[in-house]
Amino acid sequence: MRKLKPHGYTLIEVMIVVAIIADLAVMTIPAFVRARAAEQNTQFVNDLRVISGAFEQYAAERYHWPAEAAAGTIPTGMDLFLGNRVPFSATPVGGVWDWDYNVGGVKAALTVNLTGAVDDPVRMQAVDAMFDDGVLTTGAFRQASGNKYIYVLEW
Repeated sequence: MRKLKPHGYTLIEVMIVVAIIADLAVMTIPAFVRARAAEQNTQFVNDLRVISGAFEQYAAERYHWPAEAAAGTIPTGMDLFLGNRVPFSATPVGGVWDWDYNVGGVKAALTVNLTGAVDDPVRMQAVDAMFDDGVLTTGAFRQASGNKYIYVLEW
């Protein structure tokens, strides 16, 4: 009598493979989320440097800052200095860029109004550590109020 070889996998073997895949997913997804947030923070800091540099170049060449503009819109004349290097509407971390001129006791500043995610203060503190002094209550980059963060170019 000939013995038949089993074809296929048992339920236990399939369950073990599924459990291993689930364990790998549990370990890699948080690392992916952290890496994505770090990349967005780095892009935000880079955009902030490029945009603030363009505004400073405008002020140096024209002897004054651009006029106030609505959030998400490039102030008149700034398109020559910004070009297509940075989209001025949306930021990599959410929210929109806003140019403030003579607003809130500050002569010239770039602000970002975030959407109010739970991790915004933690994320912005990490951004501040990359760009300024790491404290959101001091330095040129700081939390203005609620979900609004400001980078002061001139007091």
